[in-house]
Amino acid sequence: MTEDSSSPYLAALKVEHRELAQLVRTVEGAFSAAADQGWKGERTLQVVERLAAVRDFMRDHFAREEEGGYLDEAISHAPRLGPEAARLERQHPQLLGKINDAYVEALKQHSSPREGDPFAWPTIQETTHAVLKELLTHEAGENQLLMQAFNADPRLTE
Repeated sequence: MTEDSSSPYLAALKVEHRELAQLVRTVEGAFSAAADQGWKGERTLQVVERLAAVRDFMRDHFAREEEGGYLDEAISHAPRLGPEAARLERQHPQLLGKINDAYVEALKQHSSPREGDPFAWPTIQETTHAVLKELLTHEAGENQLLMQAFNADPRLTE
């Protein structure tokens, strides 16, 4: 398969990966600002809002992939990648489970001036950072699979 015929998939992937990376940066920036301000409710609430945006994005992104998106297109061009694509797709529920509605709601409670615990936030930050790193690693795996399927130049998704 030539790069020309794969370019719509790779271009769409590039856009989505950039958007995800930007969302992750906003979460990390919100954590930094909250830490600098002593984990005050208004700053931690910004963390929660940014993390909810990541959750919503990933929910939509995974749904598109599971409904015949990028991975299916890759498999149609390179059936040998089917097992790896299936492994990556099986990770979706696990990843979404780590940044789910209950997690976001629990963080909202920690943002409450009355119910919040500022001492919990450094641990929350560490845990969330690990989840976001796992998410980005997963997306890099999907990216690699597409590069293999379409024999594309890796720079096309940078």
